[in-house]
Amino acid sequence: NDKAVFTSLFDNSVGGTSYSSVTALRSGTGQEVHGKQGDPLFIDANRRISSTSPAYNAGIVIPNFNSLDSAWPYLASAPDIGAYEVGSDLQMPSPPQGFLLR
Repeated sequence: NDKAVFTSLFDNSVGGTSYSSVTALRSGTGQEVHGKQGDPLFIDANRRISSTSPAYNAGIVIPNFNSLDSAWPYLASAPDIGAYEVGSDLQMPSPPQGFLLR
């Protein structure tokens, strides 16, 4: 996938060649043309971001997933990268109760 990389720590090897950054990987392979690298500036333990994060409005629209007509529409000019959209009231789901793993 050439659109989903956002990392504060980059450690990648492709075809036996190690790359120190997304920029180096892009230059050496032509992959990750939309990849991003940097500190996402998480604001809490749930890894939420704020509007000052480089991940804010930096995602892509995926029809029927985060498009404006979906169950999880983006809220600003573009989707945010990550599990939570800045400004959404969606909460992290509670773990299921009463299940016994065998």
